[in-house]
Amino acid sequence: MGYSFDNVTQHTKIISRPKACFGVHKDRILAHPKRVYQTLQQKILQAKKRVEARRRCCALEGMWHVLFGEPLTLPKTSTLDVYLERVTGKANTRIPTN
Repeated sequence: MGYSFDNVTQHTKIISRPKACFGVHKDRILAHPKRVYQTLQQKILQAKKRVEARRRCCALEGMWHVLFGEPLTLPKTSTLDVYLERVTGKANTRIPTN
């Protein structure tokens, strides 16, 4: 489950949803050993400067979907959007296109 980050380079295009708001099933979280999450946490905590830690957090914010098995490029609407529209009866905001 999930994506192998071994092949990700600075040129890999990853499109995510803003605000890192997501729902994920427990099975997808447990698909990775605890050490994966501990390593991610350590990468942030070991940053020498606060700004560096913030950059690492922001980078991770845009990549959670990949870690949990979604494609690199997410569609403009997600299953969460569809669910919320069914529950609330209101269409949700899409990702802005530039």
